[in-house]
Amino acid sequence: MQGNFELGYTNGNGPGSLLIGRGASLECSDQFEMNGAGVTSANVFVWDDGVVRAGTDGSGHLLIYNGEFNLYADAQLPAGTYTPLEAGTVGGLVSGGGDVWGYGVIWDEGADTFTTEEIVDGTGGVTMFAAGGQRLSFDGGDLVVGFAGDASEGGEASFNVVELMPLDVGGELILAASNFSTSMAAETVLISVRVGFGYSRTDFSFWRKSAGWVEFDPEAFDYSGGWLTFPIFGFQNLAVTSANPPNLDPEITVFDDRGRGLGHGNAYSFSSALVGGDVMGGDVIREITIRNDGASDLTGISVAVSGTNGGEFVPVTTGMPTSLGGY
Repeated sequence: MQGNFELGYTNGNGPGSLLIGRGASLECSDQFEMNGAGVTSANVFVWDDGVVRAGTDGSGHLLIYNGEFNLYADAQLPAGTYTPLEAGTVGGLVSGGGDVWGYGVIWDEGADTFTTEEIVDGTGGVTMFAAGGQRLSFDGGDLVVGFAGDASEGGEASFNVVELMPLDVGGELILAASNFSTSMAAETVLISVRVGFGYSRTDFSFWRKSAGWVEFDPEAFDYSGGWLTFPIFGFQNLAVTSANPPNLDPEITVFDDRGRGLGHGNAYSFSSALVGGDVMGGDVIREITIRNDGASDLTGISVAVSGTNGGEFVPVTTGMPTSLGGY
């Protein structure tokens, strides 16, 4: 956007919230300012550098936060060091009395960098770990838990997860269910569960168990790449349900080399192959991705090139499988 981005302003002062999902970003040419410490928050699912950028016109404007930035490292984020919050070189990132919290990461306030390590496999049910900023995986890797950067400062803590399925939550389709127990009973954590493809954001309902199952609205959640990710405060019985079951049939999805879906019955035109392609040994290379987004095997996969100049293209299928298992 052009100009300032102001979050948490109502007649000069008020609460506000911002959610930036994985793959999205916010850029403003001038200044980003968050107002209202304690009541205003920006929830950012980090996927690259510069997810929030201020001063993109090169004038060096500030990114000021008088509230909370919550930065989330989900199960899909590779280990590494990122700079998700970027501002102009003059002034840069400034705390106006707020805080930056990292989940599954360590946030370096001096360098304004965000570092996440490889996900650690949880074994034997109970795992001892240095909790700050760590990500642990359970249930064969289908559940990943990311802890806040300041969790359990000065020591280690135990975490235990027990799968609860099957169970009954209002007769709805259960996508994920677990029971948590830990010596950090009051911490906020980031939960990533693999629920598969074929859903939309409106399909999900979140439940936690007290005397009975109670529906709750997470502060923020993101659904991408077959993973559902959301923060939760405290540890207890948790379930995610959907009123709409996913596609249980094989489902072919095809992408071109720019990540664009081709769709059923569509052809891929190589008319631009001579412009902007990667030339290797005089050949122009184009890569096509085939994915099975269904729940059963996709079989009989083969590749052929047709069209007016089809003979000028040779499909390279060495090592390509003829079937793909569903999620």
